Amino acid sequence: MFKYNTKFIYAYYLIKFIFLNLIFYQKTFRIIIYPTALKLYDKDKAPQGL
Repeated sequence: MFKYNTKFIYAYYLIKFIFLNLIFYQKTFRIIIYPTALKLYDKDKAPQGL
């Protein structure tokens, strides 16, 4: 483990951290951001319920 460069270890943990956060916040993304993006992007084509 000590043979590796410290930058490699930092990058590995950073990527792991971001990946876990993406999985964790996927539900929040689906509930909040995705419907809002649909409203902004497809105002004319969106159903009235949105």
